[in-house]
Formats: sequence, C-alpha cells, structure tokens
Amino acid sequence: MLLLALFPIVYWSVYHLNQDLWWDELVSLQDYILVDYEITKTNYTEPNNHIFFNLVNNFYTRLINIRDLYEILDHVHILRLLQLLLSLATILYSYLIVKNFFYKKHAFITPFIIATCIPFINFSLQLRGYNMSMLFMIMTIYYTWSYIESRKLYKLVIQIMSVFLLLYTIPSNIYVLFAFSVTIIWVWLKQRSSKDPDYDRVTYRNLFIAGIIAAILTLIAYQSIINDVLHNRFVDKKPDERFFVLFNQFPTVTYFFLSERWLIIPIILVGLWIKAKKRLKLPNQNKFNSLVIIFILPFILLFLHNKEPFQRTFIVLIPIFSILLSILIINAISNIKTSGKIKTISLVSICIYTLVAFVFYSEKNENILVNNLEKNIREQNIYRNYYLSKLYTPHDAAKKIKTYSKNPVAFYVDELDKVAIVRYLEKYNVENYFIPRIRQQNVTVKNQNYNHIALVQVSDSDYKNLKYMNIPCQLPVGNKFNKHRLMMTLISNVNKPDNSFLLTGFHEKMRQFINQEKKSNFNLIDSSSYLQIYKVTPK
Repeated sequence: MLLLALFPIVYWSVYHLNQDLWWDELVSLQDYILVDYEITKTNYTEPNNHIFFNLVNNFYTRLINIRDLYEILDHVHILRLLQLLLSLATILYSYLIVKNFFYKKHAFITPFIIATCIPFINFSLQLRGYNMSMLFMIMTIYYTWSYIESRKLYKLVIQIMSVFLLLYTIPSNIYVLFAFSVTIIWVWLKQRSSKDPDYDRVTYRNLFIAGIIAAILTLIAYQSIINDVLHNRFVDKKPDERFFVLFNQFPTVTYFFLSERWLIIPIILVGLWIKAKKRLKLPNQNKFNSLVIIFILPFILLFLHNKEPFQRTFIVLIPIFSILLSILIINAISNIKTSGKIKTISLVSICIYTLVAFVFYSEKNENILVNNLEKNIREQNIYRNYYLSKLYTPHDAAKKIKTYSKNPVAFYVDELDKVAIVRYLEKYNVENYFIPRIRQQNVTVKNQNYNHIALVQVSDSDYKNLKYMNIPCQLPVGNKFNKHRLMMTLISNVNKPDNSFLLTGFHEKMRQFINQEKKSNFNLIDSSSYLQIYKVTPK
C-alpha cells in the first residue's frame, strides 16, 4: 500500500526529472553552486541563495564531476535525483509522525495525502531550498517529540542539527520554527501546572539548551552576511494591503494545499461532528493542537510583522497540513460504527480517490498552462507554474535554431523566462538579443530626437560576459508592440540578417503584431513548444 502512495511522485518524475531549468534554478547554479564554497557561504546580494542547499549541491556537483553550467543542462536529471530522495524522506517522516504519535494502524493514508498535494509535487524536484526545508521542518517536529517521549540523546542531537539546517537553508523558516517553539512552551507550561506524570523538567531544560545551541550555530553561520539576511528587498517589502497575509495568502495557500481534493472536506466535517457530539478526543490531542498552531501561527506572525511573503514561503508547511488532514480523515472513519475491515476499505478508497484526483487535476493544470500561453498569461504560483508545463522546453528550442542555420542569430520577445532561454542559446553558441526594458525618455543624439531609450542585452557563448547597450529610439508612447518594433530594427542592423530567428512565448500577441503591422516577412517554422520560432527576413 505504501509503495502505491509513491505513484504521484513516480508519475511526476517520468515527465519532470529531466525538465529544463528555469530562472531561479539557473541563478542558483551559476551564482551559488558552481562557484567556490566561500562564495556560496558569503554571497547574499539576493535572497535567492538558499545557502545550505547550495553548499550540498556545490559538493554534489564536485562529487559527480559536473561543474560546467552548459554540461549540467544536458544532465539535469542527475541533480533532480537528489531532490527526489529528499521528497521521499519528507513523505517517510510525515508517515512516521502519524504512525508513532497518532494512529499506528491507519497511518498508511498519510503518504497518499502528502504525495497528492500538487504544491508538494511541484516543488519535489525543484533545485531550490524549499524541498529541503520541508524535510528539516518535519524532522525537527519528529525528533523533538521523540526526544520528549524517549529522552534519548541522539534524537536531541538530530533535532539540534535539523533546527540549524532548517534556518541555514532558508532564513524565513524562522516563522514556522517560532510557531513550533510556542507549542513546546505551551505543552511545557500545561504539563508543569497540571502536574502531569509524563512531565520531566530535565527534558525541557535540555530542549531549551538545544534551542540555544541551534541559535548560536545559525548566528555563526550567518555572521558575515547577517545584515543582508535581515534587510533585503524581499524582507523589507511591505504589502499594499495591511491584511494581505491573512485575507489573501492564508486562504490561497490553504486552497492550493487542498489541491481540489474536495471529497476530503465532507469526510472531515462528519468526523468533527461525531467527535463534538460524543465529546471524543483525538489520540495525543495536545500534539494535534500543536500542529494546528504550527500551521496557522506563521501567517499571523507575518501579518503582525507586516511583511509580504511569497506563496512559496509557506511550502515548508505542506507536511504539517497533510498530517492534519490525515489525522482528521482517520478520526472520521474510526468514529463510524462499523467493522474494522469496512474502516480499512474506506480509508483505502480515499487513498485511491486522492490518486485519481491528483492525475486529473495535474492534467487540468497542464491544459490551463497551455491555454494561458495563448492568452498571453505567464502564470507562476505554487499550484501552477509556466516552467512545469510539458511544453516548457527552451533546450529543445535552442537546439532546433542551431539546426536551422550554421550561424543563427536569435531575437526573443515575450519569452517568459529570459534567463533560461539565453543560457540554452549560449550553450549552442547562438548569438542572441533581448530587450529587458524600454524607458520613455526624450533624448537627442547626433541632432536626432528620440522619445525612448531601450536597454538591449547581447549574448553569445558565456553567461559571465553579457553585454548591454542603451539604444535611443522613436516609438509610439505606451504601445504594447514597442519591443516587437524595436526587434525588427535590430534584425535589420545585425551582420547576419538572413540567419535571423525570432522567439516568443506569447503566441497570440505575436499574431496580433504580424496582422496589425502587416508583416509578411515572418515565417512560423516551429510551434511545438511554449516558444514559437519564426524565421525573419528583413525588408
């Protein structure tokens, strides 16, 4: 049964284990992984540096002897395999928490609940620190609770390292860790005041010392960059709406975590109604209440702190949410008056339902992403991401352009992922041009008046040597096709106009431009991926 629970991650890996890299993954590789260890530890110009994750992959790429970015583009699966192992470990620890602390017999449902959570699957292979954060958070909970019950020293040591590595992977995990610390203090005070026979003063004293040790290790690790960690453009950003976290992020994240497995809700509600009617308690009610606090409190803390976190900040909560759902489902079925066999069959049926729902809504998401491209929509959230579409194949697009001409020149507009496409074009030594921005500004150059200045990025074969040019231009004010128009000018002025190709991710917008401007020199030669390729003949 437990092996069947791995179907979603196996299903996902078939399509995504060798998925082309996207923007943030490439930044992590080129700026923080394929560099010296010292740079990995001390470069925090952007909060994209998930330091411990990048240190692990820095070591891993040395171990497998693949340290060239362009070589990695051919072997992405080797790096994603490590992420797959972390995901499996997260599923295992989630299962162990339910099995050891709540429902031993029916804990098998937990791997199904977490593995069919679409945001979990979306991040299960991603080369970023979110997957690792989920693992360290669930390990922190497991080994803390295990230590309190067994008082074995090795579990306390693992707990210390889990806390430290949780924070050293992504600093924003401190909100979830603080919430967990609140639950430990709450249980300690409750046991102490009620003279609980399980209360042991030394155990909580040791946990307090363990927390201090983990905090000291974290401060030592971040010492040289602590100011950048505490103050950067993401940390300091405040929401436009004061209740953004509570009224937007909390319901949205919870909705995404549920992943449209709607039949779970009435089952849980029936279980809660029976529980309330009969005044029943869950096994380890305190620990269940603690999990509820751990899930909700980070949203409240970020609201109080007046921050504007990304949805992915809360990815670390997925195992906790999944454990809560599992407990409530088991509780509902357990409280129904029927035979043990029927209860087991009911839980197995729910497991099968989650698998069916996962496949259905994963395919639905794929169709939505494809349709979004036709509507000029670039969707990126924890539930649907343009770079997880099966049509996201910048590697294939770059390879095709190289086959069309010996010396191609690529121009891309509305490309969706400017970092990814330029790296894949560089891999095949394709000269390429991109316009990051056009700014309205009146300037005079050589007695000629212009009303815009465009920043043009030029690349050939080395991402470390990008070139930028400021080009004055005369364009209609506020026209959505200005980048397309300027690209036509660039194409006319490059040295090899007969080998020019234009790439675009927004298909309908490109068609509108061609029709509006009556451009007959665009020949669509490939539309098999999210990047359409046009052969352009300058006039």
